[in-house]
Amino acid sequence: MRVIFRVDASLQMGTGHVMRCLTLAQVLKENGANVEFICRNHKGNLTDKIRLNGFVVHGILLKTLKKVKLLLQSMSKALDQAMVWRQNIWKKF
Repeated sequence: MRVIFRVDASLQMGTGHVMRCLTLAQVLKENGANVEFICRNHKGNLTDKIRLNGFVVHGILLKTLKKVKLLLQSMSKALDQAMVWRQNIWKKF
């Protein structure tokens, strides 16, 4: 399973959201998920901390928006497949 968190941190907005997502990411990783993060490069970001926790971080720049769009399209397809799998599992019960 591939999981991608789109999350930001900065001196102005704080870091709580990233920290909570890191906790979720650790649990997902321990259960076999391939977890990555997409973050803007704000002043005070936590991209180094995310990387130190063993996760890939994709920075958002204008020139990478196309890459992010393709990544999100890929995630959408994977989500559709996961929903079909989930529905099939529930039918068995």
